[in-house]
Amino acid sequence: MKIRLAILLRVLGFTLGGIMAVVAALAMWVWISFDAEHTAQALTRHFKDVHQRGLLMSQPPQLSIWPRPALLLKRASLTEAGRSEAFASVTQLRLELATLPLLQGIFELRGVRVTGLSVRLQRNRKGEWNFTDLIDPPASAGLPEWQLRLERLRLDEARFAIERQGGNERILLRGLQLDASLPAGEMAGKLSWQGELSEAASTSELKFRGDARLKLQDGLSSGSLDELHTYFDGNSHGLQGATLQLDAQRLLWARYGREGSLADLQARLRGAAGAQALDFNASAPDLGWLDETLQGRDFQSTLALRTVDGQSELRLNLPEMQATAPRGFHTAQARFDWKQQYGKTLGSEGQLKLDLYAEPLSGLLRAERVAGEIGLQHPRLHTPAARARLDGSFSLQAGNSELTLQALLGEDALQLKARLQQLWPLSGRFELGATRLDVDRLLAEARPGNSLPPLTLPALDQHSLGGSLKLAHLRIGGVEITSLQSPLLIDKGQLNADGFLARIHGGEVSGKLLLEPASSRVSLQGDFTALPLSDITRESSLPLPLGGQASGSYRLGWLQQANQAPLATLSGAIRWNLTDATLQGVDLERSLQELGPAIGAGRMSARSPAADERSELGSANSRFVFEQGKLAVERIETRSKWLKLGGSGQADLPRGEMDFSLQAELLPAAPRELTALRGKPIPLRLKGPLLHPDLRYEPGTARPTASPAKK
Repeated sequence: MKIRLAILLRVLGFTLGGIMAVVAALAMWVWISFDAEHTAQALTRHFKDVHQRGLLMSQPPQLSIWPRPALLLKRASLTEAGRSEAFASVTQLRLELATLPLLQGIFELRGVRVTGLSVRLQRNRKGEWNFTDLIDPPASAGLPEWQLRLERLRLDEARFAIERQGGNERILLRGLQLDASLPAGEMAGKLSWQGELSEAASTSELKFRGDARLKLQDGLSSGSLDELHTYFDGNSHGLQGATLQLDAQRLLWARYGREGSLADLQARLRGAAGAQALDFNASAPDLGWLDETLQGRDFQSTLALRTVDGQSELRLNLPEMQATAPRGFHTAQARFDWKQQYGKTLGSEGQLKLDLYAEPLSGLLRAERVAGEIGLQHPRLHTPAARARLDGSFSLQAGNSELTLQALLGEDALQLKARLQQLWPLSGRFELGATRLDVDRLLAEARPGNSLPPLTLPALDQHSLGGSLKLAHLRIGGVEITSLQSPLLIDKGQLNADGFLARIHGGEVSGKLLLEPASSRVSLQGDFTALPLSDITRESSLPLPLGGQASGSYRLGWLQQANQAPLATLSGAIRWNLTDATLQGVDLERSLQELGPAIGAGRMSARSPAADERSELGSANSRFVFEQGKLAVERIETRSKWLKLGGSGQADLPRGEMDFSLQAELLPAAPRELTALRGKPIPLRLKGPLLHPDLRYEPGTARPTASPAKK
């Protein structure tokens, strides 16, 4: 028995040894018969003839037998199609081959290992990539097809530069590690990756890693990634400490990625932009693409922004995404909601429904049949919150955006049309109009006398806009303005309304308005014609003691700051003429009658007129000079049928007080009761509140002089 076993082992040993010897001999024959020069020439000729690319190798390919057969390519590079610039380079490419097929002269690819790969992926202005000829070669490629039964795929220290031709966009992936294990015969296995990503035009710096279960079909042209998990962290696009997690139950692709789908997509982004914390979530049970079109259902996203004193939340729901040829998708009745709250008194909320058309690759976003409601909360509103209906359409795209929107506030309607070359900072042209707008119904501070601090000027330094303003039936501060039209220009941090025209009760105000937020200064200059001061005073409750039809010119300026009343900084001048002039708060005829005995005796006297008293002045003219809220009048003249007045004075507008010295002269048509005062000097003084001053007769007293006139 022992002899038989020994003989059996010996025979088996000889047999195995013979087989190994034959295999070794065949392997040696394959290795010896491998023509490196011929292989190098064939590869070079193939890339030149089929792809118009140059293949440069520092040394010919090598066939390695141990530890498993492999074809080695070291320090090689491939040029761009039709150009000499480098498209890709590699430190070492190892193609692992199956042993038994190789002994028969058949190249069966079992594994790929790439070390030091560097690739520049470029997209031209037509949207075409510089690698499409490599993944989809012509049918007459020329080289014999290799049998593909991948079991291993590995990338070490790979580098990809992705850029757009003629632009500044450049994304860099470096240190990329990829490891895939594919059990023989199944074309499926595990895949993991990691690396770093940066952008040349920004300070973006992200690290990433991920894993999935890989399944390949039809070579590399189609396949799937199951249980996909990817994680990014770093700084990008103004976000500090950003983290992004992408998960999907399955990612399918075909035709080298030209079509595919995602199942149960979940995305979450967190980070900080300055003092603002950001939290973004998105999900979609089904999302697919075909070439440049998208389709899916029930896409939902939420963006939450939080600061120390406020928070904002925005929600978008796309119930059904239908592919639209040749690119993008369409969603009927998409829904957008938002809610913002800053402190206890500032906030907004709203809900919009719209038909959405989007082309993500070109950056086009178009909305039609926009309809919804918005609400505003602000301490300056008449009510705690104001609501408005919104409808219209818009189209947003880099370099060419259009908006047509209408806001309905009760009976009021505000329309906006805009064509923008840039969305932020704003750049382009616009038209803002309204057929009716009651600002008083909206804002609490429209009328004087409120205790709210003045508004500050908005920051305009980044925007560049030109357009026009056309408002009809405008009510602000109680004043009914028939129409207001003006060209508007926002440029270099200023707002310029040069050429505005307002029609008020048959009168007109025209001129130029300039807002300078950097210095908080407002400048206003122009002319006015036939302004009905009495109507304006009655509607606005402004403290204007004079009435009549006013015409003249003006040049004014003041500071619009939160901690200072604008009236206290008012400077400039108004030159005016009045017809049918009136003086509110004093009845001059009655006053002269009551002061008559004192005037005849030459003694001082005074009276306090009643609040409803009024005097007809006939015509009047003067020049008012303002300096830091103080009014100085060097000369004022009035002439009625029976009385002529002349003099000067001053007023403190913030305090609402006046002090004027006038010289009265009775004309022949004076009332009979004043006949005794004819030909006598009548020095009068108006002193006290603007609307209710005392009238004094002060013979021999010095007249108050006006401050030096400035214009």
